[in-house]
Amino acid sequence: MIGHFTDGGYAGYIAVPERSVLILPEEISFEQGATMMCASATAFHALRKSRLQGGETLAIIGVGGLGMSAVQLGRSLGARDIYAVDINSSKLALAASFGAIPVHALASDPVQQLRELTGGRGVDVAVELIGLPLTIRQALLSLSPMAEQLSLGLAGNPWRLTLTGN
Repeated sequence: MIGHFTDGGYAGYIAVPERSVLILPEEISFEQGATMMCASATAFHALRKSRLQGGETLAIIGVGGLGMSAVQLGRSLGARDIYAVDINSSKLALAASFGAIPVHALASDPVQQLRELTGGRGVDVAVELIGLPLTIRQALLSLSPMAEQLSLGLAGNPWRLTLTGN
C-alpha cells in the first residue's frame, strides 16, 4: 500500500513489483482504473469476506468512495435491498441513483430506520466504513439473527465498544 504504509504515494515515478502492475484496457481511463483498484477493490474484498448471498439485505454505513463502490458491487453480487446510511444528503442521493435505499442518520436513529425498513428483522450484512464507536455499534445493532458485520473504517484513536445502554 504505497502512500499508506510505504512512502512514495505522491511521487511522480515509483518502482513497484511487477505483480503490482496492471495494464488497463483502452476503454478504462486512468482515473477510473485508480478508483477501481482502491475503493472498488477494497469494497469487493469486504463483500466477498462477508459471504453476501443473492437475495440478502445489505447496509452500507458511510457512503463515501468505498461506500459508493460497495453499493454498486452489492447490487452486482445480488443483494436484494441495499441501505445506504450517511449524514450527507448529496451522498445519499447519489447512492439512491445507484439503487440504494437512503437512510439519513441525522433524521432519526439509523438502527430504528433499518429495523423499520426490514420489517423488524434487521439486515443480513452490515459494512461499516467510518470507524467510529457510534457507527460500529449502529452496524451491530442493525443486524438480523445470524448476520455478519464488517468494519473497514479506520479509527484515529483507540475506542471501547459497549452494546448495552444508550
